[in-house]
Amino acid sequence: MRANGQAIGMESSPTGPMPKLHLLVSVFLTNEILPGALSYGKKASPTQNKVDQLLCMIDSISEFDFVSSDFYLKFDGEYIPSKQVVFDRVTEIFPSARIVNERLDTFYSWGKAASEIPDDIGFVLLKTNHDHAFVGESIDDFKVFLNDLEALGSRTIGGISHWSEMVGSNDLEESDSRREKSFNFLKKTTWTIGTCVVSKSLFDEWWEEDFTGGLRIIRPDNPFGPSVSFNPCPMLIPPREFFRHLDGYGHVNVRSPFAGPVRSCCHLEGGRVQHIEWKRGNHFIGTHLPDLPLMPLLGQENSYRKYLNLALLASAHTLNFKNLWRLLKPKNGGLGFIKFPLLLLLVTNRYFVIKIPRALLRALGITSAVKRLL
Repeated sequence: MRANGQAIGMESSPTGPMPKLHLLVSVFLTNEILPGALSYGKKASPTQNKVDQLLCMIDSISEFDFVSSDFYLKFDGEYIPSKQVVFDRVTEIFPSARIVNERLDTFYSWGKAASEIPDDIGFVLLKTNHDHAFVGESIDDFKVFLNDLEALGSRTIGGISHWSEMVGSNDLEESDSRREKSFNFLKKTTWTIGTCVVSKSLFDEWWEEDFTGGLRIIRPDNPFGPSVSFNPCPMLIPPREFFRHLDGYGHVNVRSPFAGPVRSCCHLEGGRVQHIEWKRGNHFIGTHLPDLPLMPLLGQENSYRKYLNLALLASAHTLNFKNLWRLLKPKNGGLGFIKFPLLLLLVTNRYFVIKIPRALLRALGITSAVKRLL
């Protein structure tokens, strides 16, 4: 965790000055169930405390270089007694943050919040999920990603969470990164989820004309009414996972431990925040599984085991052979060829093998043909 507070101004990434970044957090801690909410499955850790998850999310981005930050926080029921501790923690980590004791939930409140973001901001890190924490091993990678996103123009979105779902898509192209031997995935989008990084000009565009019909709106993918929609713009997806839903992705049938639930790194006990770092390692070695799998880092030598972790994480939701090879090849700092131990461990992993038949049909275009017939 950053001990000296919030970094002000424009910092540099390995590829040049980083665009100015604003943090906008808007969450409501409650045990109320959202309309149409889906089950997260038996492995989803439903008993994780939501205050702990929020504290974990805040801690995970404590080293980011935010020029400004706004927190809209609302607490309900059993979470109300923890409110002041959370406020104090936010102030400790982000001394200049503005804290509002309410969540954004109307078109008017969102428009007002957008108007209060400084004009010289380049991007907004939008956090409307209390439990999507930054799990990347390198903050520098996120800074490079922002540089790459800025190069695409003034209307852009970064697809930074639900990574295994994102990299399984068929409509992804490669987009060269400013960093040597690196790339991102690129697609067009008219929609986004509640944890994303969005250019300020596009964020402002969302709140120009009321589309809600007076209904509540708590995030771009709105469960209470119309969601945010906009004309097509580029969405950039990183070659590594940045944010993880701490309860996992059981609601979209992800059962692989590589993309599974992650314990909160922070725990509120006796009115004090206790922090225990995540343990990273290889899931297939030993009986004491790590919290997160080690990923191959760009710009250094990496073992094939790290590439195995990357492959199994990338295929946890959808196995896409083309995108998987893109992730493993030298252009992504990867392997010049697939080593036999990596291939052997892939084809003997049950979470990987079960997805092969559907992946083959997709690669041959058969599933698309069936959908058109239906």
